[in-house]
Amino acid sequence: MPATIKVTIKDIAREAGVSTGTISRFINLNGYVSEDARERIKSAMKKVGYTSHVIRGKKTYQLGVLTSFSKDIFNSRYHTHILSGIISALYETEYNLKLILLKDKDYSNVQEMLREYAIDGLFILTWRIHPNLIRLIETCPNHLPVMIFNDYDPKLQVHCVYSDVALGMEMAVDYLSSRGRRKIAFLRGPSLIRFGSGKEALHVPSIDAYDKYEGFQMGMEKNQLEIRNEWIRECGAYTAEEGYLRTLEILKAEELPDALICSNDEIAFGALKALGERKIKCPDQMAVVGFDGIEKGELTTPPLTTVEQLLSSMGYEAGKKLAEIAGGSFVDPIHMKFVPRLLIRDSA
Repeated sequence: MPATIKVTIKDIAREAGVSTGTISRFINLNGYVSEDARERIKSAMKKVGYTSHVIRGKKTYQLGVLTSFSKDIFNSRYHTHILSGIISALYETEYNLKLILLKDKDYSNVQEMLREYAIDGLFILTWRIHPNLIRLIETCPNHLPVMIFNDYDPKLQVHCVYSDVALGMEMAVDYLSSRGRRKIAFLRGPSLIRFGSGKEALHVPSIDAYDKYEGFQMGMEKNQLEIRNEWIRECGAYTAEEGYLRTLEILKAEELPDALICSNDEIAFGALKALGERKIKCPDQMAVVGFDGIEKGELTTPPLTTVEQLLSSMGYEAGKKLAEIAGGSFVDPIHMKFVPRLLIRDSA
C-alpha cells in the first residue's frame, strides 16, 4: 500500500493477524501486547506504509527538546552545543523547535508527552534526570519519534546519539602513556544518581561514570599500567570542589602519581587548584587531563588538555534524522556513535 494512502489500524490489524484493540494498545502503550504480536505488528506497519503521525493525529510541524527545569541550562556547554546543532539541522527543514522543561509529573508513556505538548517528535538531552523519565525511555518502543543523547544502553529501543566516552578515556590513557607517564591516577564521577532525600531517596547507576571508568581500565590494561587503589577516587558530583578535595586525598599517598585523568573538566579545574596549592608543578611533576572540552579550559594555568565530545555534530545529525522519522520514515532503532577527540594543551 503506498505511503500516500491513509493507513488505519484496521489495515495494520488485518496484515498482522491481530485485533484492532491489540494495535491500539501497541500504539498507545496502554496495555499488554505479546512479543510475538509486537513483531508481527511492526512488520505489518512497514508493509502497509504506516507513518508515526497517521494515527497520532494532525501534524504540528513542531519538534520538542526536553531538558531539566534549571536556570543554568543555557550556561552549560553540553546543552548549548547540542542545541546549536539541532537548530542548524532543523533550519533546513519544515520543523520548528519547542523547548520543554521537565516538571515533576509522572507520565504513563511517551505518547502521552507527545500529545500533551502537540509535537511530532522529541529530543531528550539528558534522559536519566528523573525516575519517571528513565522508566519511559527504557520501555519506549522503536516506532515513536524520540531521540536521546548519551548514556548509551544497547538494550534501548529508542533512537540514540552518543559519544563513546569509554573510548575517550582510553585515548587519554594512550596519550599519557606515549608521553612516558606510567603512574596514572583517576577521578571517577559519581557511580550513583540520587533522586529525592531521606528514606524516600532513589539511587540509579550512572551509565556515564561506569563507561568512563571502564575506558580508563581498558587503557591501563592495554598499556600494561598498574591501577592502584590509592590513586582512584570517586567524586560525589561533577564539580571543581569535588575535584579539589579528592585530589588532596590522592596527594596524601606515600608515592604520588605522575598523571591524573578527570571525569570532566570541572573536576580537572579543582585538581589544578589543589596541585597549585601544594606547589606541585603541572605538567612537569603531574600531568592533568579533563573530559568535555569546555572553553574555560583554554584559560586555566596551565591550559587544560582534555577529551572533547563533538556535541554540535551530534545535535546536527540527531536533528536531521529525527526530522526524517517524524516526517514518516519508519526505521529500526538508530544508534549513532561519535568518537571524541583529544585537545592537547599545556597541562599534559
